[in-house]
Amino acid sequence: MNTWFKNNFNSTKFRVTTTIITLLLLLLVGVAVAQTLKTNVPVITPKDDLTEQIEKSPDFSLTIEQDEDAPMKILEAKVKEISLSDYEKLTSEKSELQKIISVPQVKMVNVSDKTITGVSLLIDDKEAEIGKGIYLREQNIKPGETFNVSRAGFVRPEQITSVNDAGNISSINKNPMKNSAFWLPFPDNNRLKVRTFVEFSDGTKWFNREK
Repeated sequence: MNTWFKNNFNSTKFRVTTTIITLLLLLLVGVAVAQTLKTNVPVITPKDDLTEQIEKSPDFSLTIEQDEDAPMKILEAKVKEISLSDYEKLTSEKSELQKIISVPQVKMVNVSDKTITGVSLLIDDKEAEIGKGIYLREQNIKPGETFNVSRAGFVRPEQITSVNDAGNISSINKNPMKNSAFWLPFPDNNRLKVRTFVEFSDGTKWFNREK
């Protein structure tokens, strides 16, 4: 049998056969590895058409209300506007308004000589006596530094998760636009103003004076 193996090992047919078998085995191993890698790569869910359409739509600026001595200057506060039908498609909630605007995307700069550790933003309609705010603590905004607040920042983590009876997160909505907290339920967008309050690293605070 050893003689047969030796004679056949030297034959071209035997070498071709073993080469094919080796390639097939390598191919099978490669497919198995590829499948393993594929399952470990996170899948990024593409944005739906409506979300992309809103993101590409024009921005509208809110009126900025701030004192001349404001330590944190608001440079811009931009919002998106959508129709009632789009709002209902996104949030599955009803509204009496025909036009809905988003919470703002805000750009600010620290013009003081102190480090700012807390920032409050308030969007309000004083005539209607309604408002919406956000407080961002544990910041470290040095003098001269800019600070941006995204629209998604107005939606708290607990507002985009669903928790089952066992206390475990059962689902996560990664699109903040689908949460009503992303939108402002105010009747007159022209009356909306945005202002800020800040807290410094030394514990002192600054408040925008009422106008």
